[in-house]
Amino acid sequence: MKRILLILVSVISLSNVMVAQEIDLAVAVADSSALDSAVIDSTELDSVLAEAFDTVEVPKTKCAIDYFVLAPTDVVALYGYARTELYEVAVGEAFLNDGDSSRVIKNDCTNFELEVAPNFKYQLVMPKEGVLMMITTHAIPAQDSEIVFYDYNWEQLPTGDYLKTPKLSDWLTKEGKKNRKKVEDAVKFLVVKSHYDEASKILTLTNNLQGQFIPSEWEKISSYMKSEIKYEWNGKKFKQLK
Repeated sequence: MKRILLILVSVISLSNVMVAQEIDLAVAVADSSALDSAVIDSTELDSVLAEAFDTVEVPKTKCAIDYFVLAPTDVVALYGYARTELYEVAVGEAFLNDGDSSRVIKNDCTNFELEVAPNFKYQLVMPKEGVLMMITTHAIPAQDSEIVFYDYNWEQLPTGDYLKTPKLSDWLTKEGKKNRKKVEDAVKFLVVKSHYDEASKILTLTNNLQGQFIPSEWEKISSYMKSEIKYEWNGKKFKQLK
């Protein structure tokens, strides 16, 4: 026996340029047996919506923002409305009712960037089919980034398969290699800000150690260390540029 199901959800039609468009859904008739489970996965939901509204085209190709809003909370520390409203904010606008200065910086299909606060940012990149690269940047106080690779189900992938993370020795200049002991004694940990440029396919790692030293100490070792290291995506992995 059929019953009336009121669907009060918003469906966002996403294109490759990811223009967020909210569509108010009306009353739809659905068989109660199709919804006998308390949890509906995304495939079932797409099917229900497509049948109820044949004018709505459910996107088959997911973009970075689609994966971002489905990320586990230990990867993306956003909750409740903050995730759902990602579809409703234009680039550069703050979340509605958000006390922080959260804003979408970039919203391309394969590159999504979100600033949760001035000192906390996410960048989710889709460098190749089946692979997600998440760059999480926070201030300590200088900006420091973590790069982690995942598959589309948010299962972590081996970083080494896609990027050889630089060690302290990789940051040394010619002079730095001659004075390696001085650098090792002074630098107890690395502070590296990372950002990926979609257009050039260049991943830039910037040395952000300066803020951890008083000016006189930094002057002694700054010439021993590179200011940045760049990698280019070759279709399979990141290759360091000379």
